[in-house]
Amino acid sequence: MRFCNSVLRNCLAHHIRRLNIVCDLSVINSSDPFGPALRDALTRLVDVMASAENLAYLRISPGANVLFIEMPAMLSTLLVHPPSRSLELTYMTGLDWLENHRFVGLRHLSLGFYYSPKDVLDLLPVTASSAATLESMHLLVDRTAATLNFREGCMPYSKLRMLSIAGVNFRLTGFCAAFPKVQFIRCGGTDISMSAPTHSGPATHEPQILSELIGLDGDIESMALFGPSCKLRMICIPSQIDSLSSFARLTTAISGNSLCSLSLSVKLQEPSWQNVTRGLDAEHFFAEICRTAPRLRFLSLRMNIAIRPRGHRTDPGHHAARQREAMADISTVASPHLAGLDDLQCFHIVFAPHTDSRTNEFWADVAVLYLSNLPRVRFLVLDFVQDLICLERSEAATMHKDGVADIAEVDLDREDVERLLERYQFEGSDWRLDGVADWLRSVRSLE
Repeated sequence: MRFCNSVLRNCLAHHIRRLNIVCDLSVINSSDPFGPALRDALTRLVDVMASAENLAYLRISPGANVLFIEMPAMLSTLLVHPPSRSLELTYMTGLDWLENHRFVGLRHLSLGFYYSPKDVLDLLPVTASSAATLESMHLLVDRTAATLNFREGCMPYSKLRMLSIAGVNFRLTGFCAAFPKVQFIRCGGTDISMSAPTHSGPATHEPQILSELIGLDGDIESMALFGPSCKLRMICIPSQIDSLSSFARLTTAISGNSLCSLSLSVKLQEPSWQNVTRGLDAEHFFAEICRTAPRLRFLSLRMNIAIRPRGHRTDPGHHAARQREAMADISTVASPHLAGLDDLQCFHIVFAPHTDSRTNEFWADVAVLYLSNLPRVRFLVLDFVQDLICLERSEAATMHKDGVADIAEVDLDREDVERLLERYQFEGSDWRLDGVADWLRSVRSLE
């Protein structure tokens, strides 16, 4: 309230370029003693929005739809004085209120729906006026999936390079026509139809190609769909790969691409245990990754290790020792294959081990093993979920007589290490992915 009054009293609203409204809607209830005060503050905020003639970025989360219902004046103000560059709204329940309005010249659009009241999510009425300017779009439908409708002959999003979609189904034909220049796609919970029915009868199966697509964050299905026909430089699959069939689909999809960045979650067996129902064979996994992606500069592996049962001991100390043995064996198996990745600069391992007094000493040995066998790796990051170690080898580092490289632990907090990894994962694989990491961080904060 004081902020809004000060802005209005001193005529400062025209200086506002970015506005982020985060509101706990549970206190709006009239029976709550803070309800009236909050309503008064929101009323003043509406006045600020109406006076912010240079507003470029507007984010309302969570529950933009409920806020608009409780404060109709805020919705009216948004429609009359929309932001010029970026609009982000979460937990909407439909598009009806937007269909008769036009947001002109937007570059970034993010819409999150609590559920879709329609089977078909028709974005054309909302985005037509910004189709020629949009550079990024995020669509999220929670609870119920929606079908994204692309009208025939609609204007393509010719400048859109970053797209995030979740809980949205679509036909590939319309998708490729709508986003011909997209460079990065993040998708989850989607059902992609390979073809669309024609006026004459059966569906067509002509291959669709997104010639500019170089980065993909999704599941095995989307990888198998886009990978073979695109020149992917960066791939991220968050869901765990634990079967030979899924891994074979992945290697088939990435074979032939000039892949530079790969992030996977994988379940591996300890090397002495051959059981196809308990994860992937480590030797086969690393051999195939290095064969199909020999130009990797960044590799991130979230590893879950299946350990062969021995006896009946269940104490944490015994399990921690078994995990150390399995990881040591996997590291020994992996190193000769990874040594063939001449361009690998950053190696990231995520592992949640049972810990005991020997854990840190053990991981130091693992780090030495990897770095001594990977002469071009600049950064090795060991992430134990609750702890993290970042090791750096200087570009001018030399090898000691005992074969151990000069390395040092980097004094960075987790956030700084994550930014370092993002730099190698995205723009480190291709300069055209510059800015994707920051955009994804913003998108995830809305989910």
